[in-house]
Amino acid sequence: GVSTKQDILYDAIAKAHHSYPCTATMVTDPETKEPILHIGGFTIREEVDKALEKDKARKLKEKNAA
Repeated sequence: GVSTKQDILYDAIAKAHHSYPCTATMVTDPETKEPILHIGGFTIREEVDKALEKDKARKLKEKNAA
């Protein structure tokens, strides 16, 4: 698997996100001042972080229940 150290994890996410045949635009969103492709990348990172935190909490709960 991929190390969960944040810098390594974010690099793996970025590589996966940018390696897929891209149909996204690099046009800048007027509200965020970021390219649409970057907004998608930020969203993916946030969701991966949430999933890892949820899994960490689940494992801690299981450990404490044992």
